[in-house]
Amino acid sequence: MRHDLNLRLGRLSIMGMLAIAALFPQAPASAALKATIGAYYFEGWWQVTLPNAQVTTSMMTGGAFAGRQPTFGGGVWQDDSVPVMQQQIDLAADHGVSFFSFDWYWDTNAYQTRYLDGYNAGLYNYLAASNSNRMKFTVNLCTDPTTTADWTSAINMLMPLFQDSRYQLVGGKPLVNVFDCANFTQAAHDALQTAAKAAGLTNGLAFALHQAAEPTSLSDYTARYNTPEGVNEGEVEQQYTTQTAYEESFWTKDKNSLSGSQKLIPTVIAGWESAAVEH
Repeated sequence: MRHDLNLRLGRLSIMGMLAIAALFPQAPASAALKATIGAYYFEGWWQVTLPNAQVTTSMMTGGAFAGRQPTFGGGVWQDDSVPVMQQQIDLAADHGVSFFSFDWYWDTNAYQTRYLDGYNAGLYNYLAASNSNRMKFTVNLCTDPTTTADWTSAINMLMPLFQDSRYQLVGGKPLVNVFDCANFTQAAHDALQTAAKAAGLTNGLAFALHQAAEPTSLSDYTARYNTPEGVNEGEVEQQYTTQTAYEESFWTKDKNSLSGSQKLIPTVIAGWESAAVEH
């Protein structure tokens, strides 16, 4: 059965690689509001030769972080395998996370996008995982095509994902996050909607664009990704209350920027460490 919720949206972010999204179902005044929690998933550690991987030199060869050991990957800094994904699914599901929103990166070579680009390995490992039915998933469009032909190719790749029974629905529609708002045009939006309906998704798609004040013709929801306080200040320790207060400051700002029927995805940062990825 397809997972379908009629939702107001929210999001939590955790660490630099993983962010959390909380979806808040609309409920009668007498009913308790229950959040459906999801995690943004960026596949940051994969098996390719440095420096192309997201693995940092200090993690692999020593230096400032030589004493740190990864939770997954058998003691090495890579987690792009189905067995590791199955561990992550169990860990997330056991702690109340209901879906992963996988960062998705387009490449003009469709084969590269599907099979060879480590950025997308997490999504396809999830789809192959034997326990994937414990969670749902969505995609977050991080790099969009820039031509009509490339959008056509991308849509052909994305549509089977939207039709997957494990895909997270909002109000009867597959939820599509859009990080790369600059290249998400009206034409791209309309092409996706047309293709979705032609593929049998009669309600179309729901879009959550990752910046405020997007036109309602493009965005059903406004969202954010990671917005940590002091991210460009180097290795400066921040109190957790500072992080949450900074994140909460966007709630009012973004809510006031909504127009029409748009809804807000409020965010709460759960933690951020930029030091490791700056070395």
